[in-house]
Amino acid sequence: MTRHMRRPKNNLVGRSLGQSMLEVIVASGVIVTAVSAALTLVQSSLSGAKTSEEQIIAYTLAQESVEVVRHMRDSNWLAGRDYDDGLYGDSYEFRAVPVFDAATKTWTLDHDISSSWDDNKIRVYKQVTNDGSVPAGMYLQADVQPDGSEVTRFIRRLTFRRICSKADGTTDNYISYERLSVAAPCPVGQENIGIEINSYVRWLNPSGEYNTVRLMERLFDWR
Repeated sequence: MTRHMRRPKNNLVGRSLGQSMLEVIVASGVIVTAVSAALTLVQSSLSGAKTSEEQIIAYTLAQESVEVVRHMRDSNWLAGRDYDDGLYGDSYEFRAVPVFDAATKTWTLDHDISSSWDDNKIRVYKQVTNDGSVPAGMYLQADVQPDGSEVTRFIRRLTFRRICSKADGTTDNYISYERLSVAAPCPVGQENIGIEINSYVRWLNPSGEYNTVRLMERLFDWR
């Protein structure tokens, strides 16, 4: 008579436990990988959102500078003054920063800045408290840091170039122009017909490098 040998139950239990442990390890690995991927995606999304926010702020600051100069030109027209009155410094400096006077609610240009990007005057501040004259959240520049404000990572400055007319001799008397530093007079026989504005905003990114937004606008001495 042949006897059939039965496997010990302990071996079956051991194999079952081994398979269960392996399944747990594999499942844990899959979960960890999925969570890590999700966290990386969230971090990347947050970083992208922060970058987009900074680019929007920088563009808005650059556009604001252009609009300040445009408003000054228009105000000169309405007052019967030369269109470029106040746009240049005493010595026809071609750099400036827009400064907001909270007391009079008016904008002016401060030309007393250097060519260095480390000049404190080109720093941009953000008002964090509402003191009644400057609303909270407003970005502004000043000789010294305003009360209730914080230093941002943005710096801003304007540069100007004179636009001079130049008749090219065509039958329709088309007027082209050449751009010169405002400190240089227009060539003989040419007329100062406008100003070219370059508005720069720079800020440090997380990698320690500067990002830059530059807007260029040409304003002319006609309506």
